[in-house]
Amino acid sequence: MNRHRLIILAAVAVVAALAAGLLLFEQDGQPQLSAGRMFPDLEPRLNDITRLTVQLSKDETLSLERSEKEWLVVEKAYFPANLEQLRKVLVALARTEKVEQKTSNPEYYDRLGVQDMDNAGDQTRLLRISADGTTLAEVIVGKSGDGGNSYLRPANQPVSWLGSEWIDLPKRVNAWLDAKLLAIDAERIASIEIVHPDGLQLRIEKQPEGPKLFRGDEQLTARTDALERVIGTLGNLSLEDIVDEVEGDDATWRTTRFVTRDGLTIAAQTLSEEDRLLARLTAEIHGEAPSEDLQSEAQQLNERLGGRTFVLASYLKDRFAPTLDLLQEEPEGEATH
Repeated sequence: MNRHRLIILAAVAVVAALAAGLLLFEQDGQPQLSAGRMFPDLEPRLNDITRLTVQLSKDETLSLERSEKEWLVVEKAYFPANLEQLRKVLVALARTEKVEQKTSNPEYYDRLGVQDMDNAGDQTRLLRISADGTTLAEVIVGKSGDGGNSYLRPANQPVSWLGSEWIDLPKRVNAWLDAKLLAIDAERIASIEIVHPDGLQLRIEKQPEGPKLFRGDEQLTARTDALERVIGTLGNLSLEDIVDEVEGDDATWRTTRFVTRDGLTIAAQTLSEEDRLLARLTAEIHGEAPSEDLQSEAQQLNERLGGRTFVLASYLKDRFAPTLDLLQEEPEGEATH
């Protein structure tokens, strides 16, 4: 067989390989053939998945578990998970193609961020997906490639790859939680009662001519904009984290009660720390003969809020429990002379 014919046959073989959905790579001078998808059996089973575990660092793991009604984050008091984030991860991994074969030398794994978790870098994650105890996919997710995709290495396998998709596994806890806590419009609020640890009790009442501030029966002067900010506190309230135990004396917590016009009260206990605000929230019903809708709302809120301590943004301390000075002082630059 002459040289020209050999070249033609080799070219035909390459075309046939490409037509069959195979990718041709070369590593260490040797041609490598690889099928397209990294986990070809995952997409047909997306609806069967019952658990996703992501190891964020050597010492931190989050597990998302499917209950009869919803997905929950196990390590965060079984709080509802962020379904958009969950779907994004599952679909991206199921559709990930093997774009380019990379190193199989453990000495070079750290360049791609695909080393074992015992030596994990800041961008290294271990992702495990299972259905009723059966592992469907387990992969180490490393750094991002230049094309907005991820370097990957299937767990317990030496070969690493550049994948076709970006597997977004954020380290921020609230990215995995359904972060929106409450959405009670300011128009619904009738009054707010604030009790400080030193015994100071303030009350904000919405009146036809605008919100008013009281200390007992005494009406105090106050800035309308400051009162309105407090009234709007629950309009779009989001969490940053959930904690298990809190050190400190319960007597240092502030109490705030947001009373609505239709019979719902949100009772909040808050504790301000250096860079965060801790909050315990419960829903209560006041008034006689509450409607079934109101009772259902309170029940659903307590299922979501009850028995948990939330971490909120630190600036919210001045919304939940503002001091008298804060409600009365002129904004900087607006003081009269």
